[in-house]
Amino acid sequence: MLNKEKAPIYWLIKKRRKEMKREEKVVYRGVGFIELLTVAFIVLKLMNVINWSWIWVLSPIWISVTLDLFTLLIIWLYYLYLKK
Repeated sequence: MLNKEKAPIYWLIKKRRKEMKREEKVVYRGVGFIELLTVAFIVLKLMNVINWSWIWVLSPIWISVTLDLFTLLIIWLYYLYLKK
């Protein structure tokens, strides 16, 4: 019978568990600024406080998505440039 303590896979699993315990995990909880701004704009629109079109009421979302896509495009182009 194989000794668990000397088996390579057992040693690797044990080592990884120790490493995982030492790592700090960052967890973001709650609502971000963009989400709060969007909810605020929606509430103001539904209460007839602002008379904006829905495109501008939802603008924090699409502006954020556009900036994220633009950032990914820049990273992708930079990656392609380095690959040459």
